[in-house]
Amino acid sequence: MTKLKKSILTPLNKVRKQSRYLAIDLLQKSCLIAVLSTYVFSFLVSTKANNKR
Repeated sequence: MTKLKKSILTPLNKVRKQSRYLAIDLLQKSCLIAVLSTYVFSFLVSTKANNKR
């Protein structure tokens, strides 16, 4: 019984750890993308404002 439980729980724990790492990776990437997009957006807005003058 305990062997069966271990054989079921070990892969589950591995998957859980992997998914946690994946989630952190995704979060970091989305933060990077958000920062980049805001930077690009502000750059575009400033260039447009300069062109209007």
